Amino acid sequence: MTETEERGSEGAPATTDSIETGLRALICEDEPLTVLLLERTLRNAGIQVVGKAKEGQAGIELARATRPDFVLMDINMPGMSGIEATRRLTAEHPLPIIMLTAYGDVEHVDEAIEAGACAYLVKPIAHADLIPAIRRAIALFETCQALDDQYRSVGSGEPSQSGAASPVQ
Repeated sequence: MTETEERGSEGAPATTDSIETGLRALICEDEPLTVLLLERTLRNAGIQVVGKAKEGQAGIELARATRPDFVLMDINMPGMSGIEATRRLTAEHPLPIIMLTAYGDVEHVDEAIEAGACAYLVKPIAHADLIPAIRRAIALFETCQALDDQYRSVGSGEPSQSGAASPVQ
């Protein structure tokens, strides 16, 4: 079950000069109160919530349809888990995914990172921690993408971003 919102719909950002203005988020979380609190925090930071999903498969479908800039993904949801949804999203269309969970043990953290998550927050989530975690996840994702692009260009013999030809034997 999903709920989408179009750009410019009611609930416009409370602040328009925020560094986050223009970002689009997808929330994948099955607890209604948590969804409400996340949505409020994001909107107050100028981030548009483009959709909400209550289970992993719906989150994947909604991500395909809305193309968010990042996803807030609960680990434990009905149907497909957040870990599996993260794994599939990362394989299909990589984007920053921030895992949300009640589990803080090393095994869950490792599993989330291996699935492709860029950040991991343990519930209850302090509102003051959410936006910095999103910023860090997006920065990490962009750095990894840039490194991946450089790696591919070196392997293909194409010029790197600096314009110099890569030394391929």
